[in-house]
Amino acid sequence: MNFGLTWWGKKWLNALNNIDFENRLPRGKSYANSGKVISIELKNNQIFAKVKGTNIYNVELKLQPFSKKEKELLIQNLIQDSYLLSKLINRVLPEEILEIAKKHQIKIFPEKWNEIKMQCSCPDWAIPCKHIAAVMYILSKEIDQNPFAFFELRNFYIFDELKKYNIEIKSLHKETIPNIKDFILDLDNPIKKSEILYQLPDFSKLSDMKEIILSLYGKETLFFHKSFNEIIYKFYSFNNKKINNVYLLYNAKNIHLNQEDRYADFEILYDINSLNEKLILKQSDIESKKEKIASCTFEHLEKLFLTTEIKHLQNYSQSFIALYRTL
Repeated sequence: MNFGLTWWGKKWLNALNNIDFENRLPRGKSYANSGKVISIELKNNQIFAKVKGTNIYNVELKLQPFSKKEKELLIQNLIQDSYLLSKLINRVLPEEILEIAKKHQIKIFPEKWNEIKMQCSCPDWAIPCKHIAAVMYILSKEIDQNPFAFFELRNFYIFDELKKYNIEIKSLHKETIPNIKDFILDLDNPIKKSEILYQLPDFSKLSDMKEIILSLYGKETLFFHKSFNEIIYKFYSFNNKKINNVYLLYNAKNIHLNQEDRYADFEILYDINSLNEKLILKQSDIESKKEKIASCTFEHLEKLFLTTEIKHLQNYSQSFIALYRTL
């Protein structure tokens, strides 16, 4: 797991620089990576955590809150800069805020570990111990994902302060994650056509936005330790095929096969409504230069097989050959 992926996350971890009591920092990072930090709570300017070691130890961290004057200085400078405001509205922490703070001698991030009050219930004499270091690393992940959490640790609720100047920033809200059971088909109660099948949109009219969506993700994401682009690309490709299959199933017209259909591409799809397999064939229309989609019965296909000479089989489509040899 990587820590301090953003400039603000790195600033937080800078407080750990130049200290190492008997290899405690690497061990603290190992604790963070292995899930030893079992709970963490941010409350005003304090952090309360529980870390699993030989026993479960209580860790407490405390930061100096901003004074009323420091808060006013920061807010006044922010509301006067439209660029900084636009960044904040999009929940991005602009690095220029450090220059403003430095100009007014306000410390946003701790520069040394002893600027943070720390204590742990473990018997280790060193401060920070590996349990405190583990909490610091986990906090860097939290701060990476939400830099404004660090302001809250200074008792500075930046969005609440902006509201006083009629600057409203949309608050984040939690979404409910659907249960996997919501997506499982109940075979005892098949879907009725009147309920859903004829309400399906024509997905073929939607433009392919896959590349545009993928471009919104950077090479690294804060919420996943591997390449998220590769995973989401596979997800889109897999589901794109599934959606196309749904469209094929309920829009393909039934036809009787003829001799030319031996050159068509055949595909067997599963119809969840009838709980039967359905045979789809795709054929290029020379006149319209478009692909024709149709469906047929397996009985019709078998009749076409009976009139097919095996010596000519290699001339036909690969899917026709595969079905001929299988059925």
